[in-house]
Amino acid sequence: PKLIKVASLDIECECEDGFPDPMIAGEKVNAISIKPFGKETVVFGIGPWEHNRSDVIYHNCTNEANLLMKFIKYWRTESFDIITGWNARFFDIPYIINRTAKVLGINVLSKFSPWELPLEHRKVVRRGSENDVYEIAGIQTLDYMELFQKFGYSYGPQESYALNHIANVVLGEKKLSFEESGSLKNLYKDDHQKYIDYNMKDVELVDRMEEKMGLITLALTMAYKGGVNY
Repeated sequence: PKLIKVASLDIECECEDGFPDPMIAGEKVNAISIKPFGKETVVFGIGPWEHNRSDVIYHNCTNEANLLMKFIKYWRTESFDIITGWNARFFDIPYIINRTAKVLGINVLSKFSPWELPLEHRKVVRRGSENDVYEIAGIQTLDYMELFQKFGYSYGPQESYALNHIANVVLGEKKLSFEESGSLKNLYKDDHQKYIDYNMKDVELVDRMEEKMGLITLALTMAYKGGVNY
């Protein structure tokens, strides 16, 4: 597993008109956290974020276009084999792809593939409803929520598969609370410092759950034993 480059991804976007549709991607992306397993968390945010953490690399971006360009440059430099995250396959990845097309232009989308091949748009039925996903040539998405639903049976049926609940079940820890702001939209406006902390916490929770459960390692083992794709 140490030879496979895996990273957990989470994005935040404005939500002025309610929770945004990832295929429409009508709201601005204002923070992206990505954590390569075993390395520092890398964060792209609009505006300064003060910290003294040696395990975080923060990129202060001037606007959304600058944020997306810096993120894509980093993405291409690292050339990950696997991207994970909580519901990343159905929200974070399609949102950032569609938002990039709107802000930077559709020609940039091939840059997500290390081989610069076109993205494959597919529809996947999940829990009786149809969802849009993108397949990125050269990078496999192993969504940690899907992995937990498939292999986390030792924890029994769950009342919710939201990250906040599952992280509490597995780690005894929840997502960062923003009760004082009332909503994530208000948190971005009221406390940018905590907003970035909130974004980072999600990828770090996934990283720690992998350390404890090893579900990606299990998926890799099964794939290589069976001679199939991840």
